[in-house]
Amino acid sequence: MKITNKDIIWGYLGTIFNLATNIILLPFVYIFLTGDELGIWYIFMSIGSIVNLLDFGFTPTLNRNIAYTWSGANQLKKERAEFVNSETGPNIFLFKTVLISSKYIYLLISTLALLLLFTLGTRYILYLGLNFKGNYLMISWCIFVIAIFVNLYMSYFGSFLKGVGAISQYNKALVISKSCQIIISIILLLLDFGLLAVALAYLITGFVYRFLCKMYFFKYENIGDLLKENIISIKLSEVKKYFLIIWHNAWRDGLVSVSNFLATQASTILCSLFLSLTQTGIYSLSLQIVTVIQNVSSSLYTVYQPLMQEAFIRNDREKPKRLMATAITVYSTFFLIGSILISTFGVYLLEIFKPNSHINKFYLISMCLYIFLLQHHQLNASYISNTNRIPYVKAFIISSLITVISEFILLKYTNLNEWSLLLGPLLVQLSYNNWKWPLFVMKELNTNIYEMVKIGFQQVFIMIKHFNKVWLG
Repeated sequence: MKITNKDIIWGYLGTIFNLATNIILLPFVYIFLTGDELGIWYIFMSIGSIVNLLDFGFTPTLNRNIAYTWSGANQLKKERAEFVNSETGPNIFLFKTVLISSKYIYLLISTLALLLLFTLGTRYILYLGLNFKGNYLMISWCIFVIAIFVNLYMSYFGSFLKGVGAISQYNKALVISKSCQIIISIILLLLDFGLLAVALAYLITGFVYRFLCKMYFFKYENIGDLLKENIISIKLSEVKKYFLIIWHNAWRDGLVSVSNFLATQASTILCSLFLSLTQTGIYSLSLQIVTVIQNVSSSLYTVYQPLMQEAFIRNDREKPKRLMATAITVYSTFFLIGSILISTFGVYLLEIFKPNSHINKFYLISMCLYIFLLQHHQLNASYISNTNRIPYVKAFIISSLITVISEFILLKYTNLNEWSLLLGPLLVQLSYNNWKWPLFVMKELNTNIYEMVKIGFQQVFIMIKHFNKVWLG
């Protein structure tokens, strides 16, 4: 498995397009949607985030096990893995077994999501949408629910692309599909479709993205031909066996996903219950902006993750240290630059688009600090998961529950308003997770912060020189 400059470039392009979609659409939804419509749309997206948690850890666990089987693992284990040598090729039997198991798993997950959204979700949306007349809101909601079903059911192809190291292909699918979403959304918003515009565009994007992922997967390294040539009869008992192996850490990864959601996105739901829809829209907008910085800054880690997983199963101890040091250095540098830009020029641009917007610069900077520390320890926890261990699950769950309780108490019994959704969570995470898991990783890598910073900047300078040679000759 190799990660080239092309993969790194496409990794950033994919992340940027994925996030820039919302940034590019921001002035359009800000102008063409009313305050209530904007608030409802962000609630749609928050509900979508909740439903995506129903995959309950199968996506990261699946990525990891695909990387292991593609790297030649002879068997999958519930924890850690059986090391292989560098000459071992893909284990097609295990590879195909995991693929078939994934289809059953994600069909079950997406069907469950569909039922929950059409029952409990519909009641919640009707409760919030009392100001909407006619069937406009319900039609938009039904389109959004179908889009969630499509995205969940076919999501394993994206996991398979990342697992085999097809980073550029995965991100090409993102870029093309998100381009479609931008174009369709803008056209429909200009035609005054309102909430229907963004819901329809989201649905179409899901179909395009899943189609491209499937096409790229079967073409990559002749995987389609390999699967056809190796006609393997896989019994239901084999599917059950590997499902249980994957499930061992999947439910732990799932709890981590739930805790990460509670630490950030759940605040939008609480906000909608205690504050106005317009306030909810402003808070969600601020969180969305900072999340853009977070995800762009984390892109290099995402690109490197399959290499770290391969290095683990090949028992390579030096490569992960170099990759992790580089990824964290780039993350920290990009996040600092992004925070400065968004709290100055970003706020200024928003005020141009909508002069009566009220985004507090100091609040935005404080949110940047919280998300930076949160994502930093989550990246370190993700590195630990590359070794097929999830020791941090209890700490994540406990801290996220305390976070939600603190937000509820502050919203209900104080006048802090949106500050309630920031101060409590920041103190909770600082007390343990923010420092525990970065120290854990440094101990695993037998290093310290000074060596990590030194290695990181050395690797970044090497990357810059290499890119200059490639692009400038």
